[in-house]
Amino acid sequence: MTAASGAGLTLGTVTTSGDQDWTSAGDLGFGKLETTGAGGITVASTGGQVTGGMLTSATGATVSAKTALSVDDLTAAADARLSAGSSLKTKTVTAGTLTADAGGDLGFGTAQAAVLTADAGGALGFDRLTATGEATLTAGGALTGTTLSAGSATLRAASLDLGTATVTEALTAASTAGDTRFASLTAGRADLTSAGALTVTSGTVDGVLAATSSGDGRFDTLAAASVTASSGAGLTLGTVTTSGDQDWTSVGDLGFTQLATTGTGGIAVASTGGQVTGGTLTSATGATVSAKTALSVDDLTAAADARLSAGSSLTTRTVTAGTLAADAGGDLGFGTAQAASLTAGAGGALGFDRLTATGEATLTAGGALTGTTLSAGSAELRAASLD
Repeated sequence: MTAASGAGLTLGTVTTSGDQDWTSAGDLGFGKLETTGAGGITVASTGGQVTGGMLTSATGATVSAKTALSVDDLTAAADARLSAGSSLKTKTVTAGTLTADAGGDLGFGTAQAAVLTADAGGALGFDRLTATGEATLTAGGALTGTTLSAGSATLRAASLDLGTATVTEALTAASTAGDTRFASLTAGRADLTSAGALTVTSGTVDGVLAATSSGDGRFDTLAAASVTASSGAGLTLGTVTTSGDQDWTSVGDLGFTQLATTGTGGIAVASTGGQVTGGTLTSATGATVSAKTALSVDDLTAAADARLSAGSSLTTRTVTAGTLAADAGGDLGFGTAQAASLTAGAGGALGFDRLTATGEATLTAGGALTGTTLSAGSAELRAASLD
């Protein structure tokens, strides 16, 4: 069936075994369109909007509108193509492949396809999107969604705020103007870039996680093969465990609760413009922690070398390492530290409760050097005063 109207077009319930082709110059509305056999469906308003109820195609479906497009439920055994000059919204879409573009806002309820591509000039939002293959979502405004499941995914928008994202292979997500947030993130590997703040409340990445944010970065709980992350502002880390390396850098203050590596993973933590405050750091190999200003770590364990550096004060409660090198521009304070060899230098005072070095211990302070118990294979001590 082929029908065209120079004005509006209103359709109730239409069923055909072959194709349906509907075109109007004005607004087009339908209740239920359905094809059986080998029939496809094409619906177009060249000068107005399209408003529809249910569309079911035995093959493909194409729906386009000059202005707004709204379809409640669309099912296409093959390709589905939706295009709107302004807003586009659907309640449910199921298709072989789905392509949707809107000049304005685009909103999905539930959409499922082998491959899914959606592009909005404005905001893009969804309740649940499922793509067994690739999902590509692009928005000029905010990208928001509750649940995303895909074989691979590329997300790009002014800002991103997602609830649960599960991506079997690679996830690439970038915000161009605002913040990026994932409440729950699972991916084979992930590359995250945020023009604003970046927040991952819970994350599991089988491979490499690379993350960059211009604003504050935050990872509450994270497990990955390896991590490289940098923040142009502050960086807050909860519990992070990797089998490989962790590399964390911030321009502002950096704080962590628990960092741990297994296997052959080492840990590097650096604040290039602020302080570092940490709880527990456990490295299967080496550890490097540096701060522009103050550095404070409760408990640090490194199977190989540990290097600690602070522009001002440096304090630790317990340190155990293969070799330990620590330097502070101001005061330096150890609780208990143990290493094969130990070197510590302080611009100010240097104090400790218990230091143990099976090899050489070298302690230098611009101020007073005070300690309770020192045990070493050999020792060199130099300070303004020693007690």
